[in-house]
Amino acid sequence: MHKSYFVISVNFLSNFYEGKEWPPSPSRLFQALVATAFRHKLPSFEEIKALEWLETLPPPQIVACEAPPRSEYQQWGLENNLDEIAKKWVKEKEAQIIPIPKILEILRASGVREVTDHVVLLPPRSPKFLPRNGPHVAYIWELDKSSVDKGILESICKLANKISHLGRGEDLVAAWGRLIDDISEVKTIGETYIFQEKASGMHAVPQKGLFKELQANYQTYTIAARNKVPIGRIPTPENVIWGDYVKLEEKNFLLYRLRDPVIEKDISIRCELIAEISTNLLKSVSEFATEEEQLLFSPLPTIGSHADGRIRRILVTGSKEKLQSFDKISGLVRVVQPIKFVLNPWKKDTVVSRYMDKAEEWLSVTPVVLPISRKERCTSDKVEESLIQMIEQAGYSPTDIKEIWYRRSPLWEGSLHSEAYWYPREIIDKRSYHVAIRFNKAISGPVIIGLGRKWGLGLFAHS
Repeated sequence: MHKSYFVISVNFLSNFYEGKEWPPSPSRLFQALVATAFRHKLPSFEEIKALEWLETLPPPQIVACEAPPRSEYQQWGLENNLDEIAKKWVKEKEAQIIPIPKILEILRASGVREVTDHVVLLPPRSPKFLPRNGPHVAYIWELDKSSVDKGILESICKLANKISHLGRGEDLVAAWGRLIDDISEVKTIGETYIFQEKASGMHAVPQKGLFKELQANYQTYTIAARNKVPIGRIPTPENVIWGDYVKLEEKNFLLYRLRDPVIEKDISIRCELIAEISTNLLKSVSEFATEEEQLLFSPLPTIGSHADGRIRRILVTGSKEKLQSFDKISGLVRVVQPIKFVLNPWKKDTVVSRYMDKAEEWLSVTPVVLPISRKERCTSDKVEESLIQMIEQAGYSPTDIKEIWYRRSPLWEGSLHSEAYWYPREIIDKRSYHVAIRFNKAISGPVIIGLGRKWGLGLFAHS
């Protein structure tokens, strides 16, 4: 099947979002599309067909930026029905909208001195803060390219272009839809979320029949408004599935704990073991150490406050297929030289978080090996050029980098001068430095850079 992706992107015009859930539910988007279709006219046959098709699709993936909430607060405000109160007091027969300043004037003229009787405490608010630049959210449906009806997609795109808000009235947006083959650019918006069905969840996903339900609600409300009949609150839609959108953990690593920690009194010996352990692991699992798609074995020194620098954990990174194959035999992998240990599966903990969690600033725990011979005359420009080259080879763009600085002395307590480490013969004649990198935005670990990657060198942790 040739895949293509239908994407609706949303850009919030203010830097906050008033809805309760983040990212906004697909049902919010669907209701916004339906509201647009009914704006000033009844929807066309093509629009109805497109909306009924959209509600039958499985839950979309959502890519959304970070939206930290501010602390909850409440405000006082006038009751929403003060125009009705004013009309009743002045005994007007014809319904009309009266602006609030006029209402207050009528209330005072009617002998009501205290307007506070009609001031109420509004519901609690906890808006989410959004970045200044969008788009902020993208809804992604995976489609079979051969069965795509471009007429239907065109109708939905036209409706998306007319959406004015998503959620509450103050959540003003601009939206647009498109069919694309590559979603890598969309993924740069932020984290990817997938739907997990749950009866008590906060997110609603449209199901077949939701359009007709919303259409019936619209007709009921229109008739009641025309006949001046109180209708109360519109009921919550029934043709939806409830659940939660959770972050997709795109796991590109395995984590193991040594049965016995590598305990050495001499810190220099302990640091030398970093490269030796990696070398022996590669020999023990040679089938996973081919030049193409090789796995990287990175012993993780224990860092952080009151840490002793001992190696208790092994991080394995590589392609998904290689990781799955290695995970099946990992319990059988025994390294006899220089230490006896067995790789036992391990979970993420506070030490591992230093190497894995998102951050903007990263400091090398083990030195970065550069493609510069120790015998060469070396300038700062050449070092920086080589660092950029190594960063690019690790999969990062130079435009992602805000600042780089380097030195030979360690950046972490427990690390050593870059010349004090043991290096395999393949890279023993290369220059190495401890490096600090500040990115333009937070990135996830692991960050492993340089020619010594497969020996556990060039490993970074966030500050």
